[in-house]
Amino acid sequence: MKLSSEELIQLAQMLAFTGNSLLKPMNQTSTVGLDAAFWDDLPSFGSEEAASALDVLAAWASVIDEERSEDVVRDLSVEYARLFMGPPEPAVMPWETFYVEGGSDTGFGEQAFAMVRRLRNLGLAVSNDNNQYADHIGIELLYVGECLQRASQGDDALLREAVAFSRDSAIPWMRSFSTKVYEADSTYYSMLSRLACALLSVVVAQAD
Repeated sequence: MKLSSEELIQLAQMLAFTGNSLLKPMNQTSTVGLDAAFWDDLPSFGSEEAASALDVLAAWASVIDEERSEDVVRDLSVEYARLFMGPPEPAVMPWETFYVEGGSDTGFGEQAFAMVRRLRNLGLAVSNDNNQYADHIGIELLYVGECLQRASQGDDALLREAVAFSRDSAIPWMRSFSTKVYEADSTYYSMLSRLACALLSVVVAQAD
């Protein structure tokens, strides 16, 4: 399904939300993911995979009592730390290098350097606020979202870049990441990573 400019913007915004949500714990970002109506209102862009992921998130959020929301935010922030921060180390590594270089724990690998170059081509750079390598899943999702945002204004080269990066770089390792998050007894972040993969598949479907 080819998307209109308006739909590209919507897809970019959804990728930005998932990226930011995987970049920081919920107590440092938005709590809108606790609202079932938020997920119900989001488009699936004709993708059964995206529709299924959104339905699961909406069903999960629908049983959260508003009076419990603060407790849920705290619990999910603890879950985030366990999964992606540690100590002693993350239960699930959130960096592309780890998956591409066979479990490498050296940190700043070639994939991170490649992301720095991609971001620089857009006039962007990784902020030191998050103290993250550039190949962090959140940053890569934000990158695709930024490419789509600019593509919605007619930049066909950036649409092609979003498609190629999603297909060749992001999806292969993020599906492995998503599986590991599920196996690590995650709730929200397992569902969120599943949605991220579905959205990237929608991006790939925009190929010429």
